[in-house]
Amino acid sequence: MEAHQQHVDLQKYRKTSSSAAHILPLHIIYPVFAPGVTPECILNGGAQIVVMRKDIWEHVHAPIAANKTMPMTSVNVGTTWTIDVVENHPVKIGPVTVKLQIQVVKDAPFEVLLGRPVRGHPPTSRLWKAKVNGPNIWT
Repeated sequence: MEAHQQHVDLQKYRKTSSSAAHILPLHIIYPVFAPGVTPECILNGGAQIVVMRKDIWEHVHAPIAANKTMPMTSVNVGTTWTIDVVENHPVKIGPVTVKLQIQVVKDAPFEVLLGRPVRGHPPTSRLWKAKVNGPNIWT
């Protein structure tokens, strides 16, 4: 599987909201979070967590761990609190299934942000080859 710089549907983003759409090209993949649920996932090697927007989590139907909120600091907005966390959720990325800890947030300018935990996960670290001044390529 090779996924990089896929087409992003800009119609999904409100013109009036903060959105990552203006800094394209983004590195996007569509892993399977549940049967029929393949959200648009932005690969971000700078993010330290995996974040999912609440409306996407509602389609996944994964149990949420109560009382595990955490502050999340973003570059431009400041600090917000996550709703809670989905623990050890299986996600299929091509031929590999990994279990992720997913922070759920009420609102975000993305569906899912896949940060360093995905890149550093042993099965996926072999899939993700970071190129200097180039795209991240999944093979």
